[in-house]
Amino acid sequence: MTQDATAPALPWWLQAGDEECPFCLRRYHVEAGYYCMHCDQPICPFCVVELRESRETVCPDCREEV
Repeated sequence: MTQDATAPALPWWLQAGDEECPFCLRRYHVEAGYYCMHCDQPICPFCVVELRESRETVCPDCREEV
């Protein structure tokens, strides 16, 4: 299937990117901005958990262990 030459291309933020969050499986165009302080996995902004008492950013898996 080819894209119609007269149809505008989708903006970059509507296209799937190369980076994938291991928790929600969303795909992004930019590198994950967060990393778990315990296991060093990349985390997307929607899945990151900030612990109030220590101000650490952790992944959902490590949050359950803490």
